[in-house]
Formats: sequence, structure tokens, C-alpha cells
Amino acid sequence: MKTHKSGPLDSLRGIWRRIIRLSEMDIDQRLEKLTERHEALAESMELVVDLQRKNEEAHQRNEVLLEKSQVLIVEVIESVNSLARIAHMHESRLSNLEGGTR
Repeated sequence: MKTHKSGPLDSLRGIWRRIIRLSEMDIDQRLEKLTERHEALAESMELVVDLQRKNEEAHQRNEVLLEKSQVLIVEVIESVNSLARIAHMHESRLSNLEGGTR
């Protein structure tokens, strides 16, 4: 069984069928069809605009969260460095005590 591949000729056939259907319609039918398409396009655009607005709001929230995370990371790094200094001082003190010097 051969599968039919869609190509330029099929696109032209589809366009031709639509032209024939349009030529068979009277002006009122054409206007009705155009109005339906316009309404569908307007609804689609409203959905796209709403999705874009939601995406922008989410992006702004994510930017705020990222900034907060960066501040927390800096604080954690500073705390770890501070603890490392304290551990080093305690190690030196213990070494001095074990060696008998103060």
C-alpha cells in the first residue's frame, strides 16, 4: 500500500477546491463565512494575548525569586567561609595545646 505524500500540487488542489466552493456561494454566504473566520481569529488572538500576559507575569515572579536566591547563596557562602575560619582557628588552638604551647 502506497502512502500519499502531500506536496505543492496537493496544496494547489486544496486552494482550487476552496475557490470553487467560494464561487458557488452568494455574497451573504461569503460574508457570513468571513465573519465566522474573523470571530475565530479574534478569539484566538485574545487567547494569545492572555497567554502572553500570564507568561510575562510568571517571568517577573521568576526574576524576583532568582534575585532572592542569589542573595541567599551569597549569605550561605559567607557563612561557610566564616565557619571554615572558625574551624581553622580551633585546629590551630588544638595543635598549640597538644604541642604544649599557647
